[in-house]
Amino acid sequence: MRTSRLNERIEALRQQMRSLQAMAKNVELAPDRQVSLTDPDARAMATHGKGTGLVGYNVQAAVDTDSHIVVAHEVTNLGHDRTQLANMGR
Repeated sequence: MRTSRLNERIEALRQQMRSLQAMAKNVELAPDRQVSLTDPDARAMATHGKGTGLVGYNVQAAVDTDSHIVVAHEVTNLGHDRTQLANMGR
């Protein structure tokens, strides 16, 4: 009885290892070495706290100051917005 439970546990661990190896391969094949299990297009975004972050998108919007209407927007999966200001100014 004990041997059969150990064998079942060993097989479960082997299956888990195969699954983890497949996930590692997917991460290695991704261009930016990131994979989101819930949304494949989302990427890690830094937040203000040290060592914290979330998985999501970076959204920029240009708003007309008189009418308060959004006149342009852009959604990216870049982890920073350093290159987005020039795009919004056009």
